[in-house]
Amino acid sequence: MLSSAGLDAESDSVGPGIYGGGVQRAADGTIVIGKQYEEHNSLPGPVYDGTGYTEMSQAVRTSPEAVATLLALRPELKDEVTTGGARPLHVCGMSQRGQRSAAVLLAAGVDEVDPVDTWGYTPLMRMATNNLGVGGAALLRAGADRLRPSGLEGTGDSARDLAIRLRSFDVLREIQRFELETGLPLPEGEPLLFTPETAPSPPPPPPPPPLPPTPPPPSHAVARASRATMQLSSGLTFDDGEQRLISVQRPLGLVLEEREEVPLSGGGEDGGVVVAEVLEEGSAARMGVRPGDVLLAVNNQDVSTAPLEAVLDRISAAPGRVLNLRFARHKPSLDRVDS
Repeated sequence: MLSSAGLDAESDSVGPGIYGGGVQRAADGTIVIGKQYEEHNSLPGPVYDGTGYTEMSQAVRTSPEAVATLLALRPELKDEVTTGGARPLHVCGMSQRGQRSAAVLLAAGVDEVDPVDTWGYTPLMRMATNNLGVGGAALLRAGADRLRPSGLEGTGDSARDLAIRLRSFDVLREIQRFELETGLPLPEGEPLLFTPETAPSPPPPPPPPPLPPTPPPPSHAVARASRATMQLSSGLTFDDGEQRLISVQRPLGLVLEEREEVPLSGGGEDGGVVVAEVLEEGSAARMGVRPGDVLLAVNNQDVSTAPLEAVLDRISAAPGRVLNLRFARHKPSLDRVDS
């Protein structure tokens, strides 16, 4: 473990020698550029002066009120440069508490919304790496570039890419919200992580045609006539190998039924509902949903052990056309013989 001014492996945090600390200045007041503290970044940058966090960095780590009080006395500190090339907005992107001061600094009129530190990261990228949605939302409203590549050479992941790769869903949700509010399209195939509250609901679709009569099942099939089924009836998908999250618009193109004891790839309890059939005319088939998939959640509400009627009621009562559905895939039968 490095010293308290450097990288603290036990608390998974960085000290003032690396980020947010005081820097040496020449006689003319310019910042001294040279070897960075303990070479945490091998590139030249502002040299640490050994005095700990700056007054502004301490205020950011304390509260938005502390930042506002300090800015009233020394407004120029909103754009100060600290170790690691971090501005106060960068420091906001390093902690849950700090993110709430981003709005105060932006309201004070910082010179840049997208300054880069010595790693080539903007404040929004720091928010994305630490999944800080409140600070991310404030930066996006102020005009931060969600698609700007990271790195000093501009070849790394954007803030949006970082949020996806690091599963920083609080930040990705705010990016999606910003994109929809400003009329920007989401990437094809990406599920919506929130339910729009102000979008008017379109008129309901016409009822689907009745299903054709189902032929008697073959002798080796499990009869399901006694179990209630209902046709639901388009969308986007995330798949981590064990669970599948899709964001779809009504109609869904699914037939659900109460499940019996179907083992899941990630475990799970008995009960809940299972996909009995995936209709070709619905989008669920294109999203990779299969018969036997078990429905775990509707709009982030757990339905893994709910009865069929309760699941259908939740789907029917969900506002708008967009639904987020999470499935788990059952294990293949152990007695199946591959040809």
